[in-house]
Amino acid sequence: KEVVKILSEDYGMCNRDIARRLGLTDAAVSQYLAEKRGKGFELDEKIYTMVRESADRIFRGLSSIDSEVCKICNEIKRRMGEKK
Repeated sequence: KEVVKILSEDYGMCNRDIARRLGLTDAAVSQYLAEKRGKGFELDEKIYTMVRESADRIFRGLSSIDSEVCKICNEIKRRMGEKK
C-alpha cells in the first residue's frame, strides 16, 4: 500500500504505470489509494524509510517489487528474532 501511495503522490505515476511496475491490476492500485485495501498496518520509522527507498529503486527501474519486499521481510524477520 505504501509503495503504491509513494509512487503516486511523490513520483506522479499514474495508476496504470504503478500497476504494471508492481504486477497489480489497475483496480487494486485504485483500492490501495482509496484505502479500501491494506488497512490496519502501522510501519515504524525504520521500515517506512526502507519502503520509501524501495519505492525509489522501483521508480528508477533499479529493482523489482519482489526483491524489495524480500529485503523488507528479512528486516522484519531479523527484528522478530531479536525480540525472542
